[in-house]
Amino acid sequence: MVAASAADASQHTACDTRNVTVIANDPEVSSRVCTVADRALARLEKCNLRQTQPITIEIKAQLEYGHPACLGAFVCAENRVELLPPSQISDQMDDTHAFAGLSATDLFDSLIVHELTHALVFQTAGDEMPTVSANEYIAYALQLDSLSAPNRRLVLQSHPTGTPVMADDLNDMVLMFSPGLFAARAWLHFSAPGHGCDFVKRLLENETRLNPGGY
Repeated sequence: MVAASAADASQHTACDTRNVTVIANDPEVSSRVCTVADRALARLEKCNLRQTQPITIEIKAQLEYGHPACLGAFVCAENRVELLPPSQISDQMDDTHAFAGLSATDLFDSLIVHELTHALVFQTAGDEMPTVSANEYIAYALQLDSLSAPNRRLVLQSHPTGTPVMADDLNDMVLMFSPGLFAARAWLHFSAPGHGCDFVKRLLENETRLNPGGY
């Protein structure tokens, strides 16, 4: 799919191993996106999330969707991911950002994972989409899971949280007021014994739900 807003200089690149098309004006960025997407989709398949439709990933200087502070967004009606280029990500970062301390390229790679997770949650769950907090739980857990151990430690140290993390600690209030804390709690819960992809499966099938309230 060609986004109507794509810049004239943008090139469409079909990734070799996945049904993913990248729209970007930098061939090196397109190649990087394809590499990260291939790795991410293989990991997501092992977590009950399978691609069933083509996905477009558009790298653009200004996002059409999401909050102004967002670095990326998934447009479900178009099966399209929007991401700022790595060169702009550092301009959007400050010490208060949920992933402060990560390099722009490392954060960019993890954002690909985050938004592709949203895409596959949508493609997998269909009309039975999980709640907002459940959707973000899956995306943040797998985003942090994709980080190197040192980078993940940076994120966790920036958002100290009590352990063990319970499902009630993952709710809309935390997500709204402290997405970094939510992300840290999501990964700690996901990585705990008995959770992981089995818990994701239960969320996708609405066998369990996250509490929308509390903090």
